[in-house]
Amino acid sequence: MRAAFLLLALGAAAIPGLAADAPRASEADLFGAPAAAAAAPASADAAAGLASELAKPDAFARGDTVADPLQIGGIYYQQWNAQFQDGGSLGSTPWSAPLQLDVFLDARPNDRLRLFVNSRLLYDPTKDQNGNPTQASSSSLVESELSGGTTTTAASNPQALLDQAWLKFDMERTVFITAGKQQVKWGTGHIWNPTDFLNAQRRDPLQPYDQRLGSPMIKAQLPLDSHQSNLYALALFDNPEAASTLQQEGGAFRAETVLFNAELGADAVTRAGMSPQYGADISAPVGPVDAYAEAALLSGPGNASYQRTTITAAPGAPLDSLYKSQGLPGPALQASAGLVYDFAWRDNRQATLGGEYFYNELGVENRGLYPILMFTGRYQALYAAKHYAALYLTAEGPDEGKHTSYTLTNLANVSDGSYESRLDLAWVVLENLTFGAYVAGHYGNQGGEMDFSLRTPALSDNGRPIPAMDVADVPVEGGLSLRMGF
Repeated sequence: MRAAFLLLALGAAAIPGLAADAPRASEADLFGAPAAAAAAPASADAAAGLASELAKPDAFARGDTVADPLQIGGIYYQQWNAQFQDGGSLGSTPWSAPLQLDVFLDARPNDRLRLFVNSRLLYDPTKDQNGNPTQASSSSLVESELSGGTTTTAASNPQALLDQAWLKFDMERTVFITAGKQQVKWGTGHIWNPTDFLNAQRRDPLQPYDQRLGSPMIKAQLPLDSHQSNLYALALFDNPEAASTLQQEGGAFRAETVLFNAELGADAVTRAGMSPQYGADISAPVGPVDAYAEAALLSGPGNASYQRTTITAAPGAPLDSLYKSQGLPGPALQASAGLVYDFAWRDNRQATLGGEYFYNELGVENRGLYPILMFTGRYQALYAAKHYAALYLTAEGPDEGKHTSYTLTNLANVSDGSYESRLDLAWVVLENLTFGAYVAGHYGNQGGEMDFSLRTPALSDNGRPIPAMDVADVPVEGGLSLRMGF
């Protein structure tokens, strides 16, 4: 009963102002303080006993609580990517060489306490010290928009970042607390993840792992083992920018359970100054396939539909003269659903075939609105249109040592009729060292999201000049990479 009360108390504190007048617990209340440490010992024997306790080495020095109380490791990930523009010469082909180095410390002095810190270094030798391409072009102005913003835009080059820094412990082995900057992902979608409310950026589904930075929060988990359920309450310290006042903080709640072999989840998130968001997800085996779905309801006055009012724009035209917007009458729906089928494509070789569909009520159906969304800061890659679909196949390679794998991913923007097909190779050349290569083709309606190109005259937005844009079509792109875990 006391553990449930602690979970509810954390949830109340996550709502700004609800627990503002509650007295702050002392350090002794939180961690417990032995009576001998609270006052001077009453005798020489007591003093000797206390000195003996203080002289004992800690758990890291003893090493008798866990086999390895402190682990150090990380990931080295070097990429070389090139975009072959339509009509461009080989010498003018844009390329980049982003390097990402993660180093983590994982301390576990006992089975009830864990500290994890992951730092990140970003560097790209093809960019200057401010993170801009050395050969500036109008295409560089929309580069981060087209990539989905999943990689952090460097304010300096190189740039040092803190990815995660959290402390995990339990209260009476009943409620489990994780406090600090951490990665938490909700939902079941593989490509589209509308209920991923806790992350400001969307995950890039074409990357080999999630490269987004963690978010600052306190998470409390209450497992209900007898009911095969979990309850979560979170206090959020971003909005999604850093919350520097108590009224900027937010809260989130989630419940998970298992019912008739189906895993169900429901969640809600609220942040100060923003309307609540609600989500639900399900995954279950259906015969030989695994089915999954998730849906998000996004409330608030900011939900709107957009319509282009003119096809061509005169030089210097105000941006708001090119479109009109209309607020949606109720909450906006975003939903994804998919099927996954695992099978043996030959003896001792596995493959996975998957398909997914995404409906986005906030999306547009006219590709001429993409520049408007970009210039007004509303564009989000793979979430800009109303209808999307994906089909992917991944398989272990035929080599004897199972050192290779192949992935073919097909993404379709159904609304604008543009497509991307990408083939990835992963080859474990040495233990802990993986070589990667990919080639991707963009086709369909030119100017669509998957086959993007842009040509606009100089415009203005509330007196702010917007330079003319001329972004060439990229029918083919490719890249190589080296990834080492240590």
